[in-house]
Amino acid sequence: MLLGAGYDSRAYRFARLNRASRVFELDIAPTQNRKIKCLQAARVGIPSQVEFVPINFNQEPLSSVLEKAGYQNRDKTLFIWKGLATILTQNPWIRP
Repeated sequence: MLLGAGYDSRAYRFARLNRASRVFELDIAPTQNRKIKCLQAARVGIPSQVEFVPINFNQEPLSSVLEKAGYQNRDKTLFIWKGLATILTQNPWIRP
């Protein structure tokens, strides 16, 4: 789970080692769309286990967005939240 994935490339660099896990990349839609275009231009394939999940962390509850994306709360999960905290105006873990 990459929160505020931006242009992070972990899911692509480690795709062969991580075939059994789903990777949710969460970020705002314009950033995700630009990333997809950059990946296509560079001819980098998007692994089948990667799922782009658009979210505005300042306006949408994380739990609701994840649920709609098919995330199962009972699954073991690694959350990577690098650099996102500096731009948030509210806590994404708490439902308004």
